[in-house]
Amino acid sequence: MGRDATISGDYIDLKFMNNSKYPIYIYGEVKGNQVKFSIYGKNENQGKQIKIKTEVLKKIEPKIKIIEDNSLPVGKKVVEKKAKPGYVVRSYRVLVENGKEILVEPLFTDTYRVSDGVTRVGTKPVQIIEEIKSQDEIGIN
Repeated sequence: MGRDATISGDYIDLKFMNNSKYPIYIYGEVKGNQVKFSIYGKNENQGKQIKIKTEVLKKIEPKIKIIEDNSLPVGKKVVEKKAKPGYVVRSYRVLVENGKEILVEPLFTDTYRVSDGVTRVGTKPVQIIEEIKSQDEIGIN
């Protein structure tokens, strides 16, 4: 989380922004269900590394709507829509030199929407049939 730039929806909103003083080359490829981008350009920080770090600021718990269903037996539950928590995540660019963080810059704060769930719970009574046998049937005289 906090490292993505596009979402799955009915439009594509993936955008790259070159915030350096030099041109960059972007190479993208799709393998299976993953998209990978490599970005090439002048290294303005010779001998240093840039890392991206993320921090979850808030977790938003989903609600689960319970629907009573008289077509399901008592005790039976069916998850109609799986609940997913939402998050607020902050991303940072970290400049590392000789293994030490020398600069931490905040980049973005992203919000991932909560997705509430729906569970159907059975209310249909279960029939219990008891079999009563006579003493003659079980061999007691």
